[in-house]
Amino acid sequence: MYIEVAENRQSLTILETISAAGLSIPPFLIIQGKLHMENWYHQNLQGEERIAVSDSGHTNSELALEYLKHFMKHTSSSTTTAPKLLLMDSHVSHTTPEFVLLAQANGIHPYQFPSHLTHMLQPLDVVK
Repeated sequence: MYIEVAENRQSLTILETISAAGLSIPPFLIIQGKLHMENWYHQNLQGEERIAVSDSGHTNSELALEYLKHFMKHTSSSTTTAPKLLLMDSHVSHTTPEFVLLAQANGIHPYQFPSHLTHMLQPLDVVK
């Protein structure tokens, strides 16, 4: 997704998480840059969204861990709750030992779609 600015376009990544039951958690937004200020954002945000920055506007290993913690917080994930299956693309940040171990320690089973097939296997792209 791109947002238009006067002098250029910047990359913006939005990680949306929706359960098989149709429930969602607040989005995790990754904005291009080094710093951001709260007053830059629209007043209609709900307050539980997670806004992060990266030089590219894309995810990386550090932000993947932050997203996983966001997921855990909003799904009450732990070893004492029902296990959860987390479907995602096969980006390298989802396969780091830190990501996999943190997920497994909290009852989350990460499952990556095969490389270069995410566009064909989008579970939310259902057309009637």
